[in-house]
Amino acid sequence: HVNIEVEGNILTLKGERRFEKSLSEENYHRMERFYGAFQRVFSLPNVVDKSGIKSIFKDGVLKVTVPKASEDRHGAIKVKVS
Repeated sequence: HVNIEVEGNILTLKGERRFEKSLSEENYHRMERFYGAFQRVFSLPNVVDKSGIKSIFKDGVLKVTVPKASEDRHGAIKVKVS
């Protein structure tokens, strides 16, 4: 689960990571679990088109595209992750 939000010139990326690996052999069973929430905050330059921000999450890689703007816009928006 990934959530991207832009407010002012701050892009915030929040998510939760869940990973489970199980290995069974004849004499033992081992299970590893990695989980937890994470958050990253990025400062954007003032010359970006906040309404044109797009993101794609594919094969474990998140790609966020932030286009340049011709004018400065204000306000908070949510970015849809596809």
